[in-house]
Amino acid sequence: MSKDKNRLLVCTRGKHCPKNGSLKIFEHLEKEVSLRETEIEVVPSKCLGMCKHGPAAVLLPEKKKYREVDKEKCKKILSRASKSSGKKKKKHD
Repeated sequence: MSKDKNRLLVCTRGKHCPKNGSLKIFEHLEKEVSLRETEIEVVPSKCLGMCKHGPAAVLLPEKKKYREVDKEKCKKILSRASKSSGKKKKKHD
């Protein structure tokens, strides 16, 4: 993985996120990334500490947290990850 490549952690092994559909979200994100041919690595993750708001994801290296991720929010996440923005933004979406 190059240093410039974004990583998107998706909680797939937590207690609550899998019950809320995180595995389907993970698969959807992987598919979308492959179709877009972007420099984003989608990574399954253990609990990300947002259990009440799952499915949860975190975009690295900027540590942007996403709660209640659905297919519509996936578009926003991938769009943000594709841009190389150095601006500081709010921590939760």
